[in-house]
Amino acid sequence: MDTSRRRFLSTAGSAAAATILIPDVVAGEIAMAAKKRGRYRDGRFPSGVLSGDPEPNAVTLLTTIDDVSGAGTVKLEVARDKDFRKVVARREIPTSPLKGFSVKARVTGLKPYEDYYY
Repeated sequence: MDTSRRRFLSTAGSAAAATILIPDVVAGEIAMAAKKRGRYRDGRFPSGVLSGDPEPNAVTLLTTIDDVSGAGTVKLEVARDKDFRKVVARREIPTSPLKGFSVKARVTGLKPYEDYYY
């Protein structure tokens, strides 16, 4: 069967769009399921919390959570003091078994040369 160039490009474009859009759809479903379930009340962070990709006013934080099931959220807080009285960032981050219970967040709006706790 002779495939026309137009048909090939149309099929290839549809496949590319599906490849790009499906992760967004899955991420949206994870976030919706996590909101329905709520924040995990238990769980452990076996690797601790890793920080990386530092910039003068931003950092990326990454961890995984163990001993939980289903979709849920992890509460992230970044503070200027050890007692977390001066919180500068706070958010709920969704995760699920589809993401390997990994949690990743980019925290911005930080001040250079300051100590932060997370």
